[in-house]
Parts: sequence; structure tokens; C-alpha cells
Amino acid sequence: MNLIKQLFCITLCIAPCLAGPAHAADTPEWDEVISAEALREDLTALYGGLRAAHPDLFAHRAKSEYDEKFESMLKSLNEPMRRFDAQLM
Repeated sequence: MNLIKQLFCITLCIAPCLAGPAHAADTPEWDEVISAEALREDLTALYGGLRAAHPDLFAHRAKSEYDEKFESMLKSLNEPMRRFDAQLM
């Protein structure tokens, strides 16, 4: 798994652990459906934040590899999904 996907997964997995009880998947907010456009915006913001904040993001992998994976993930976000399911991506 590449670094961007790992960081994306870590970010989405840690947040609910800090935010709610173990049964969070059963609560109404986790059933909220997020549009594909909003998911793409979040991924774009995440990747932009990584590029801006990381001191040497492309030290071990070429920028082209990251960009290719980012574009692939972006294209895969083509339909709405529940907030809970978005975390498991």
C-alpha cells in the first residue's frame, strides 16, 4: 500500500476512534451518505495538505507515482457512499 493511501486510511480510521463509542457504525451520522464530489474534494485536500506540509514527500517515491495513485483513487470515487464505508476505502 502506498504512503498516500496509508495516510488517508490512518486519518480516516483514527478520527472515529477519538470521536465516539465503539458502536459508532450503528449511529445515524455514520449512515450519512457523502456525495462523490465531496469525497473527491476531501481526497484532493488531503493530497494537497500532504504536499504542502511534508518536508520531503517524494524522497522515496517519484512524484509521478504519487500523482498516478492519486488520480486512480480520485477516479474510483464515482458514486456516493456512506461515511462509514468511506473510512474503509
